[in-house]
Order: sequence, then C-alpha cells, then structure tokens
Amino acid sequence: MAETVLPKSSPSSNSSSIDPNSGFCSETKIFHSLRPPIALPSPHLSINAADHAFSLLRQSLSDSLHTTTAAFIDSATARRLSYADFLRRVGSLSSALQSGLGLGLSKGDTAFVLSPTCLEIPILYFSLLSLGVAFCPANPLSTPAEISRLIQISKSCIAFATKATAPNLPTSTTSLRHPTVLIDSDEFHSMMTAEAGVVGPAAAAAAVDQGDTAAILFSSGTTGPMKGVELTHRNLIATLSMLPPKRMREENAHLLPVPVALFHTSGVMWCLIGAAKGATTVLMTGRLDLEEMLKAVEEYGVTSISMVPPLGVAMATQGVVEKYNLSSLRTVVYGGAPLGRTCRRDSPLDFHTCYYSRYPDEEAGQIPMAFVVRKSGSAISEAQVPPFKKVRRVAFIGSIPKTPTGKTLRKELRDFALTAYSEQQIEALMAETIPRKSTSSIDPNSGFCSETNIYHSLRPRDALPPPHLPISAADHAFSLLRQSLSDSLHTTTAAFIDSTTARRLSYSDFLRRVGSLSSALQSRLGLGLSKGDTAFVLSPTCLEIPILYFSLLSLGVAFSPANPLSTPAEISRQIQISKPSVAFAAKATAHKLPRTPPPPLLSLATILIDSDYFNSMMTLSDSDLSSASSNPIQSRISQSDTAAILYSSGTTGRVKGVELTHGNMIAGISTWPRRRGREVVLITTPLFHTYGVAMCVKAVAMGETAVLMTSTKRFDLELMLKAVEDYRVTWMPVSPPIVVAMAKAEAVERYDLSSLREMLCGGAPLGKDASERFKARFPHGYGLTESAVSPARMLDAEEAKRHGSVGRLNPHIDVKVIDTVTGMAQSPGRRGELWIRGGGTMKGYVGDEEATASAFDDEGWLKTGDLGYIDRDGFVYIIDRLKELIKYNSYQVPPAELEHQLQSHPEIVDSAVIPYPDEDAGEIPMAFVVRKPGSTLNEAQVAPHKKLRRVSFCSTIPKSAAGKILRRELIEHALSSPSPKL
Repeated sequence: MAETVLPKSSPSSNSSSIDPNSGFCSETKIFHSLRPPIALPSPHLSINAADHAFSLLRQSLSDSLHTTTAAFIDSATARRLSYADFLRRVGSLSSALQSGLGLGLSKGDTAFVLSPTCLEIPILYFSLLSLGVAFCPANPLSTPAEISRLIQISKSCIAFATKATAPNLPTSTTSLRHPTVLIDSDEFHSMMTAEAGVVGPAAAAAAVDQGDTAAILFSSGTTGPMKGVELTHRNLIATLSMLPPKRMREENAHLLPVPVALFHTSGVMWCLIGAAKGATTVLMTGRLDLEEMLKAVEEYGVTSISMVPPLGVAMATQGVVEKYNLSSLRTVVYGGAPLGRTCRRDSPLDFHTCYYSRYPDEEAGQIPMAFVVRKSGSAISEAQVPPFKKVRRVAFIGSIPKTPTGKTLRKELRDFALTAYSEQQIEALMAETIPRKSTSSIDPNSGFCSETNIYHSLRPRDALPPPHLPISAADHAFSLLRQSLSDSLHTTTAAFIDSTTARRLSYSDFLRRVGSLSSALQSRLGLGLSKGDTAFVLSPTCLEIPILYFSLLSLGVAFSPANPLSTPAEISRQIQISKPSVAFAAKATAHKLPRTPPPPLLSLATILIDSDYFNSMMTLSDSDLSSASSNPIQSRISQSDTAAILYSSGTTGRVKGVELTHGNMIAGISTWPRRRGREVVLITTPLFHTYGVAMCVKAVAMGETAVLMTSTKRFDLELMLKAVEDYRVTWMPVSPPIVVAMAKAEAVERYDLSSLREMLCGGAPLGKDASERFKARFPHGYGLTESAVSPARMLDAEEAKRHGSVGRLNPHIDVKVIDTVTGMAQSPGRRGELWIRGGGTMKGYVGDEEATASAFDDEGWLKTGDLGYIDRDGFVYIIDRLKELIKYNSYQVPPAELEHQLQSHPEIVDSAVIPYPDEDAGEIPMAFVVRKPGSTLNEAQVAPHKKLRRVSFCSTIPKSAAGKILRRELIEHALSSPSPKL
C-alpha cells in the first residue's frame, strides 16, 4: 500500500490561532482550508500522475465495468472509447513511443502537441505521463510565429499534430530532433493498437519522480507575452485530490462535457479527473456552440458540466435553453472568470454580455469603459448604460472577443479602445464588417457610392488611434513591434542589414540606440532639439539613418531627407523650404551644405553621422542616459504635428516640400497586411525617398528584417540579385524598370532567388507584356504584385492577374474620379483624375500656400494628377500623369502606353516617350530607345509603332533613385540635340 501523508498546512496544527469560520491564522496571517485534509502520496515516492490516476480508477470502477463504461465520447461523431480500450491503447502507445520509429522517448523529454480536441489526445497525454515525457499542448489556431515561439520555450524534441495543423509547425528548429507524428494517421493508429502493447499503466518502466515536469501549458497572453507554465506530476496528483464529493461518485453515470479545448489547463485537468474517477467524459470536438453543448447534455444524460461564465450567462438569458431536456444536470462548475449578476434570468439590464475596461483620462487617470452586446432587437442606448456602475464610455459591439476557453481578451479590447476612431468603428471592427455610411448605396464589388460619387475601400480596416490621442509615429510603430516580435527575439532578430558590408543591427540594439540618440539630441551639444524643430538629412543609405529617423520622430522633430547627389544649389533651395535647425550629413556630403544658410536661418549646426562622436551619441552609458533624461521634458506629440518633410521629384516642375504628419505615417502603416512567419524585405529605394521612408517605418512596425541597398553607386541589378541570394530575401518593393530588367537580363540566371515569394511593383504602371514576360521567365512564380504606394495595392496573386491594375483601394482611403473637362465625378469604368482623401493624405507643401491650395479642393480632396479609372470590381487603373500627357492634335496620348508597346519588342531593353513641340500638331510623341547589345534596330523600324514621330537611340534612360523616368532631362536633351525627323 502506497505511503500517504496529510498536507502540513492542515489547520489542526494550531487550532487556537485559526479562525474556525474564515480559516485565518492571526499568528502567521495565512488563510487555511477548513475542509477535511486529503491524503496524498508521500513526496519522495516515485509515481507519475498517470499511475496515480489509474490507481484511483481501480477504486472507482471495477474491472468488470471497464468494457461497458465509456471513458470518452466524441460529441460530434458519437464515437466512444471504453475504459478497457482506453487503457489498452495507452499501454500500447507507451511501448511504441519508447521503441517504435526509433523515437526512444524517455523521462525528461518534452512532446509538443498541436491538435484540435479528439479522442486520441487523452490517450497521448496518459501515454506520455506514464513515460515521464512532458506534454506541451498548444492552441491549433495559433500562428506559425506563435507556434515557433512556443516550441522555443518548451524545447520540445518531438511534435504530435494533425494533417491540418502540421503545416504550421516550423520547418527548421534546433529542438525538434524527431520527425512529426500525425495523430490522425494510420501509423499513429497502429502504434495505439499494436498486439505487443502492454495493457494498463505497467507499460512505463521509467522511474518518474513527483517533482519531474509533467506538462508545460501556456498562459493565454491576454495581458502580455505568452509564458510556459511548468506543472509537475505532484501538481497533477494534488489536482486529482480535489475531486467531486462522495455523492457524485455514487451516481450511476456522471459525464463531464468539456466545452474547453484539451490544450487548455481546464481541459487537461478535467480529462485527468474524469479518468481517475471512472467518469464518462464527453469531449466537445466541434466549435464551442451553446446549442451543441445543450444537445450533448440531453443526449448523454450529463450530470455535471465544466463551463466558463459566458456560457452561464447565455444559458440564463437565451430562450434556446428551453428546447432541451437538462433534467440530468446536477452540478455546474464555473471557472476562468468571476460569474456576474448577468447570469440571473431577472437581470435588470437589456443586454446579456458586458465588459468593463479602463480608458485613459487626463483628469481621472482612468475611467470605466464598457463594451456591450445587446440582445437581439434591443434599442438600449449609451445614455441608458452609463448610470450603471458609473460607466463613462460605452461601445456596442457584435461580440466580446474571448479565448477558446471563454476568457475575455482584455488586452485586445484595450487596444481597440485606444486605436479606434469611434465606438461605431469599434463595433465594425469587432463584427468584422466594413464601416459604411449607407450600405444600400455602395456597390459591394467596386465600392462606388451612387449617392456621393465616392469610391470606398472594401478591405478590412485596421484600427487607427483616435486623432486626438497624442502619439508619435515612432511610438505607434514600437507598439506594433511588441505585438509582432516577442522580447526574447529582439536580440536574435536583425532589424536592419547593410547589404554591402553585411553589418547587422538587432532589434534590441536598434531600440537601445534610438533611445540613446533621442536623449543625446535633447541634451548634448547645446542643441536641445524638441518638438517643432526640423532636421535636414543629407546622407547615402546606411544603418544610422533608421536610428536617426526614429529618434527624431520620438522627439517630435521633423526629419527632412534630401538626395545626396543633389547639387549645392538644389540643397540650398530645400533648406530654404524646410528651415531646419540642424543638419545631419556624411563626411562625403557635408561640403554640399551651404556655408551661409538661406534667410531666415543665421546658422546651421551640422553633425556627421559617420563620425565617432555620432556613434557615442547612439551608445550612451546608463549613467549618461540617466543624466540626460533627468533634464529635458518630453513634449506631447500630436498626430497632426509634422513628422517629415519629403521633396517632390521635380521631374515636371520645381521641387516642393511635402509635409507629412505623424498621423499620415500611422495611417500608412495600417495599409500593410500582416504577414506570417519571419519576413526579410530588401529596400531597393534610398531612404531619402518617400517609399524608402515608408518601407523603413513599416519594417520596424512589423518586426521584419530590412536589408538596405547601401551602395553609393547608381542602382545595380546584380547587386540587388546578390542581396536577395545572400540574405534570403522573401519580398521586395521594386519599380517597373527593375521588373523589365529581371525579365530580360541574363545575369538573373546566376543567382539563387528561391527565397523570394513576392515583389511589390509601384511608382508607375507595369505593362501586361512586361508582367507576362517576367512570369514566363519565373514559372515557379513569385507573387508579382503591382501597387501604387498608398491609395491602392494588390494583396495576392489572384488579384495580380488584373494586368495593368494597381489593385483595390487600401483601408482608410476614399477616391473620386473627376472628369478633366467637366469637373464631374465619374462612375466605374470612366476615366478622370484621381482625387483621394484619407488618413495618409499629406498636410500640404511646406511654405507654399499657393501650391497647397491648388493641390486640395474645398472638401480636403487631394488632386493626385494621375489619370485613371476604377472598374466595376473595384480595381484601380493608372493611365499616366496628367502633366505628362502628349497633346497631339485634339487627342491626349499617354506616354506610358507607348512605352509599354515599345518594351514588348524583343530588341528593346528600355524606352521613354516625351512630348516634342510641333507647329501643326502642337506636340508629337518622341521616343528614346535603349537597344539590346548587338541589335541593328533602326529608326524606321521603331517609328511606325503607335505612330511615333521622332526616335533617338541612347545607352540608358535617366531615372530617379526610385526608378521614375526623368522626362524633364530628356525633354531638355531633345530640344538641344534633336534626333532626325522621320
């Protein structure tokens, strides 16, 4: 007979000092249980939780009943597993796991389990427990990134999964040394039914101590990063001691339907308790549904049930309960959260679920905010809710977000509360619907509203912080980073990589340097940079630039980056526009800064970012940081404050300073879909360009690794291909010329581009011929997605089949298509200038009120200058820039269309079309053509193409750093050195 001991904390040890009613000891200030003590095995006795459960089973259920009593029942399929079969399968599987498949699992190992609830799970748990192998179950709905994190925590050596969940397991990990075992496979079934299997708990020969790890369960992560909770065999044995009272053991049948998943602690415990008591446990193997649960209670004569409060609330308030015979039900065990008054049928409220959250308030610190789900047909309003418990803020939503066990996801609600525009938008987000002013007047395919003539985005919207909430773009990005990347991965995941030197900057180092530089810029050098200042940046792309950008953003200092190849005159003009108080430059570019800055600036302090001094500012010691942070006062940064001043390309006119706010950047981040798994992006555009800035901020927010093209030379295709190969780039943004080059250049064949899954093509329309030629060369296929940077984007390969389109409208963007002659808004399929309005729209042109006024209409619509249309399926098509249209006689000829046609010629590598003055026609199309090496193509063979009137062969087409054709340079060249007229 096993030695047993009574808990030392028994209140009988000193009854004089223990209150007989509360169990409180006045001497030790400890509350003791007043229930009769339960005998537990001696702590030094070697016994595992499975053996202890089976010993209790022998006391609860005679051997003769093993074949007739069901241990587990699948509620969805009615499949039953008798105790005799359950014990036999546990023994067989234990033996197989020790010897079969060469696994050799033994005490000290950990097994990761990724499976929905099914009858095989209890068999697996007990088999592993009997061997001393810890089981580590995870939510099968977890993302691959979460699963990878959980495996990293548990250091599992083997994974058990189903055919449906196995693809989410990481393909490479240092801990999973055994192949994955599929529990819904014939192989696993044979392991449970092998004739050589040993029946009963005797299958495990390993000596398992009670202090050994039995299970690693994961915290829900509702309030922070998930953690692995390590439970010992002693923990599980102690849990089995807290069994239902004796009267329940005397019932003929008591069933424990588990409406919680078996990866959850409650599901694990009820599984153990049911087996130890010889009960029949009904497993809810489908989705958690009130009616399915009630049906199971009726069909299987359930006597006791474990549930979470939301189910109790539903049972108390929903009429569907009356449809089922629940007379067998004697005991309901609640857990997971407090059971509120709303569970009573006579609830005074006109809603059945509510959750109170703390909402920030300037005066009170925090105020109660309620998320409320109304009864169907209820008209209860916000005004009727606040008097209850003095609620100050209310949002009506479709459902309260909960974990599979019914636990309220408080963190998710707080995030929504802090990041949504309004209660109505919160409701739309939670209900996974698209907020619309009038759904009846909005076409569900194109998003066109017939009442307002506005095109609305049909994509799901990410919540944005309310406009009045003070938050910088840097802080918003860092808050998203915490959701994308766990703290433990900050030291191992590279934030940025220099493609030329292979130098890496981990996220932990990046965040530390941003914080250090922010403190230094506030206090050092007498600069005292603060909100409202502007910093001019003149440097090639390097790892220091993202650190500088985020440091300035966190201080509320606007950064204004310029092309380091600009002339001193151009730089002087840009400084005149932005009026900076400090300049950051490299040693190679500093000489271009004006010695005497333009008025009204008196002086311009310059800091070299490739100097030892700048490095010291990024690496302040703890004492220096403490000293620096004790003096400056951090200003509150509004979303309407200027975050960056970027310069228009100047391809069609004078350079202007585009003023972007923190709110613009935050909205820009929200347009990007979150990707699963680790992503490596190659940023091919310089970091002074709007696209480079957007990619930089987005990469940090998403926890991606950004590889920077840091070569000071002009764009080089082979350097890009080498970077893709070296750093296993998964996706990259490119311009149409790069796609054309990849489709034609022979150098592509020399590099391994197998990691590349997607290319995002933007900046100009991509011709159908170029797209098809690219896909023909790469038949195994990259997801080639053409995109305009902000208003529209393709999201997947299916959408990308719409050749010529730049995709559907992004969230938070509305569009009008305005006829360039009549000024009337156009319906789907009709051309016009695209006008946009939304969170990402610029604040204006710095210091140029006239240009700003002409760019916006009275209602805040930004005139893009792009000619295009939106089709009946909501796909946006850009034809060309209005300013670049060629006025030929009475026709408007888009240069881009002619360029696409020219590039379809097998002997033409690149081309550009410009307007050339003509006395008769006004303007005629002129083409600059780059021939393939060795080609003898002449003007006569090119000119008839689309009725081109002039042709000039050249060695290269001048482009901006972002791949945009510099048409103004070509026009100047054409006028000074005209080609022969045809």
